[in-house]
Amino acid sequence: MPTITGLRPAGSDGDRLRVEVDGRREGELPAARAERMDLREGRSLTDEELDRLRSEVHRQEAMDRALNYLSYRPRSEAELERKLRDSDFSEDAVRHAVDRCRELGYVDDLEFARSHVRDRVRLNPRGVRRLRDELRKKGVDEETAEEAIRRAFREAGVTERELLERAAEKKWADLEGEDPVRERRRFRSYLSRRGFPYALIRDVERRYFGDQLYRDEYPDDAGPADD
Repeated sequence: MPTITGLRPAGSDGDRLRVEVDGRREGELPAARAERMDLREGRSLTDEELDRLRSEVHRQEAMDRALNYLSYRPRSEAELERKLRDSDFSEDAVRHAVDRCRELGYVDDLEFARSHVRDRVRLNPRGVRRLRDELRKKGVDEETAEEAIRRAFREAGVTERELLERAAEKKWADLEGEDPVRERRRFRSYLSRRGFPYALIRDVERRYFGDQLYRDEYPDDAGPADD
């Protein structure tokens, strides 16, 4: 039968143990978990007990990797799952690590999304459409994204129109002003790429470029509606 041939402290604090079975290193486990599993040198293991030991080791390795990933920056649950799967952990180990991180508060999609939106509001304004797209790509579901955007906007005391005004002011300062029609198109494209709605963009354009330029560029268009 497989036999535990080594159970030695791993690291300086002694809260983890390195486990060897038949002279082969299996991995590390928290000392408290090893005690609950009744692991001790010289003990023989059934095949089922060895499978359980290996499963616990793999779960611990996935948890260690998850904490390492989270130490660099916050991540959504979906991002964390993808990173762990890309590292070839089993589905059981991935699920256990993600669930445990959620229980401990290390991953929280709503807080993750709120933090993302707060950073955008403060540093690089985006429209609601662009924010939704960014959060969706990070694996945040639609309902959580909408709630995060609402809360972040409310906490910052801003509206989408105010964010558009800030983005427009920044872009306006960068324009060369040599060809008004070309610059207006650059201005509009910049704001559209950042997810602001066209109706709001047109209103802001009118203030910066004037109604006459709008009529010159689109003579058959009725033009932007009045506020």
